[in-house]
Amino acid sequence: MSSKTLAFEEFLTLHFKGKPLPAGLDTPLTALQLDSLDLFDFILAIEKAFGIELDIDAITDDMSLRDLHAKVSALKA
Repeated sequence: MSSKTLAFEEFLTLHFKGKPLPAGLDTPLTALQLDSLDLFDFILAIEKAFGIELDIDAITDDMSLRDLHAKVSALKA
């Protein structure tokens, strides 16, 4: 597992306060039961934590946390 993946998983643990993710990084965003404001806050937290700017329009409900991590990693490269 890469250090980027570990950093993202640590971020998720802190952000969701240790709440278990049903399928780890393969958890779809819909499984997190975030309303639109919660999702926006989640994206802002990712941007702040990783020093990036995500295209929020490119984030869809059927994405998994792994897909989101790939977007973060691509921007951090």
